[in-house]
Amino acid sequence: MTLKVKALYDKLNLSNLVYIIPDEINTISSTEVYQSTTLPRPRNGKRLAIRDDGLFAYSTLDKDKYENFKRELEQAFLQCSSFEQIDWIDVNTQLRDVPDFKNKVISLDKYYHGDIQLNISRYFDLGGWQQHANDLVFSTQYDEEINISPLNINLPDDRYVLVDDDSISGYTFNKLKDSVDTIVSTYTLMTPGYDDVVDARDFIIGAKYSGLLCKQSNGKLKRYPYLWPEVNLYHRASINLNKQQEFTQLVKKANKKLIEKA
Repeated sequence: MTLKVKALYDKLNLSNLVYIIPDEINTISSTEVYQSTTLPRPRNGKRLAIRDDGLFAYSTLDKDKYENFKRELEQAFLQCSSFEQIDWIDVNTQLRDVPDFKNKVISLDKYYHGDIQLNISRYFDLGGWQQHANDLVFSTQYDEEINISPLNINLPDDRYVLVDDDSISGYTFNKLKDSVDTIVSTYTLMTPGYDDVVDARDFIIGAKYSGLLCKQSNGKLKRYPYLWPEVNLYHRASINLNKQQEFTQLVKKANKKLIEKA
């Protein structure tokens, strides 16, 4: 193949060029490359639940401005996603409806307090595909920049119930299963039946425990609000790729109104 490439350049007879001759030439056209690229299937969910935890995570917000933020966030979803029904889930109602458990409770939820509270978070690559987490770490309220440390959980041997706000991912469960004596059952605060569930706090800039914990180029972890391009909204909020920029612009405008002074 190299000889054929050299022969082609010799035939051109352009003496003022410096030839960089590759071992081979890829003859696939740009059109063929585009057509062979596999894009994710469009999200087509119809029912979205938004956990109404904005004032829990940012208690100093003006209530009227927060209500306006909620309306604008909901409109952003209606405008930029396939969702047709959006339900706001009251956190106090969720907490009130939690049953009593016979076993000790490990809570992963930020608002429900069990016998043991584990403030842990998955972390992802910043601006990446973000479909799968890199690992679990202990997190802080704001995670402005934290170092990556091994997750060492030393709990007394016992039989535990694991509680979280939404469905407990297989990744989280398997990671904890290796560190906890026995998990006899799991309980989620969210009523099933929704195509996706998000937390309002994740879209509020500066809220506690908000956004996605991401690994930066300096190796440290930091929380980023659910805004493109730092966060892939396809996996985090069911926003298709061609709508992520528009959705982000709408959410940024809503945030600006939320914090601006009268």
